[in-house]
Amino acid sequence: MTVNRQDIIEHLAEKYSICWYKFDEGAGSIIRDCKNSYVGTISGATWVVNEGLYFDGVNDSVLLNTRLTPIGAMSIYMRLKAFKPSSWGEIIGGTQATSSTNGIQFCLSSTGLFVDFYHNAWNACFPRVTVPYTTFNICDGNFHDVLFTWDGKVGNNNVKLYIDDFSKPKAVSNGKLARQWTGMNARLGQWNSGGNANPFKGNIANLIVFDMDISTMINDKNFIYQNKSFVLHENKHKKFLPNPNYLVERNLVPTMTSNTEPEGLAFSKSVYSNTQAYFVFVDDAREGHSAKSGTYAENEYIGYQFSIPRKITKVTIRTRNNSYASSDAPMIFRVQASDDMTNWTTLAEFASINNWGIFETKTFSFKNDQRYLAYRIYNVRTVNRNYFVLTKLEFIGMDEEISSPVWEEFTDDLGLISTHGEDNLSKALSNTLLEFNLSVATKISNVHYYDINLKTYKDIRTARFDTKEVK
Repeated sequence: MTVNRQDIIEHLAEKYSICWYKFDEGAGSIIRDCKNSYVGTISGATWVVNEGLYFDGVNDSVLLNTRLTPIGAMSIYMRLKAFKPSSWGEIIGGTQATSSTNGIQFCLSSTGLFVDFYHNAWNACFPRVTVPYTTFNICDGNFHDVLFTWDGKVGNNNVKLYIDDFSKPKAVSNGKLARQWTGMNARLGQWNSGGNANPFKGNIANLIVFDMDISTMINDKNFIYQNKSFVLHENKHKKFLPNPNYLVERNLVPTMTSNTEPEGLAFSKSVYSNTQAYFVFVDDAREGHSAKSGTYAENEYIGYQFSIPRKITKVTIRTRNNSYASSDAPMIFRVQASDDMTNWTTLAEFASINNWGIFETKTFSFKNDQRYLAYRIYNVRTVNRNYFVLTKLEFIGMDEEISSPVWEEFTDDLGLISTHGEDNLSKALSNTLLEFNLSVATKISNVHYYDINLKTYKDIRTARFDTKEVK
């Protein structure tokens, strides 16, 4: 049975995507990411009602102001109508063929649809994953749902390309290099270098990017139904009570092993005695990061650039582990944020912080309603010396995690229906993510017993749901 989970992908996109271009503007020269502030500038491509943007295969393109692909795991979903090119048709160009560029290539060739991800020049992170036209002719003039996923790791069959049927990939490949690159600002419809190279002919009507591999989530029955009131589980009729996603407050900077590993960028204005910026993002008792300048290390700073915009509302700072701790800690400092590492917004300023102890950690909270790519601590002055030393720095925000669902025996209440007649039950089921066949099996007193064939995308089972008839 063919399984198309576009409904699930858009449900996931609301919660987890890092960018989502709906292509629903219908007019104008800009496409907008509804999750963040990213935009794309249209050059030549034209709007088509209910079909997104049409690219003419000659010189149309859209230049995005984002690299599109995150560091680490990723999934890219597109709603696509394509026409076969004579040679190449670049759907997403996020790289160029030079030793200093890297990124994704989502492309049509004369033989099929393929995806590459380069870490430099033509050195690929995985052998090209390709769906030949002989396997599936995506260039048939119809819209198709395309999903590319990779967990960002070295592995077997962990790079996947789906078309329409998301229960089974049309092609797989093996990750041979872990993701450490994000690519260039992406271009839709042409090779990234521009110049009308490798033009794509067709329509793009939806584009969603995740910083995770969503393939298992799409094919997880528990996840798919977690916003619904009933499902079939382990061959028993049970009521599903969603345990909603909750937000967990934590340090959003990973433990760093260098200024760029495992992801993002640790940075500082200067360093003293070969200390590195990333030392403050390693939770041990090392000396940490230090800088020396001026009378009170004025204007020194240290911070972290995320791979995607984050909303930070707290910072923690730890002093050095010796008698200079109280002198070398910041007395006046600012928390600043930026999207481009050039223009900085001051979110908060803290002053008269002169009671630091040895190896002491303090937490500072502030109001911030926006997501930024980079954050830093800007030292106005230290307490009493021209050294600015921190042994630990955390940027704390809310991180969404998925809680475990709660299952209870299903007895007499579907929970979805205000009036439980057969028609209403059918209507309620039709609004869920299930395909079903419904028939009345028996009626005892005021209770109808319905036999419902639940067509999941893995199998077909029959469950009996008991529902009260409302007079």
